Amino acid sequence: MPIWHSNLLYRGSYSNWGPSYVPAQSENLKATLNNRFWFAGEATSVKYFGFLHGAYFEGQSAGYALAACIQGRGSCEYPHTMIPKNAQPYQSPLTPPFPMPSP
Repeated sequence: MPIWHSNLLYRGSYSNWGPSYVPAQSENLKATLNNRFWFAGEATSVKYFGFLHGAYFEGQSAGYALAACIQGRGSCEYPHTMIPKNAQPYQSPLTPPFPMPSP
């Protein structure tokens, strides 16, 4: 039986995109910080977000990109999307604007 719940440093989570998700949001998670700090993990995977193999593939991809940067064979920057544009946010009878009942 796992005892993860008893470890104060572990909170056990995974990524989950909502209905209004657009790929630019996960691209922003991958963006480098000052061309020096690189991010990777399952949350940065468009195809496998929330899964272990998403973390593996994204870490491998970031590692190869970083090695190419260090060796002068590639870019040292992963671009940042300034303002991701959602299509329309998810609408349902439970989300605003609520349909107003007729008097």
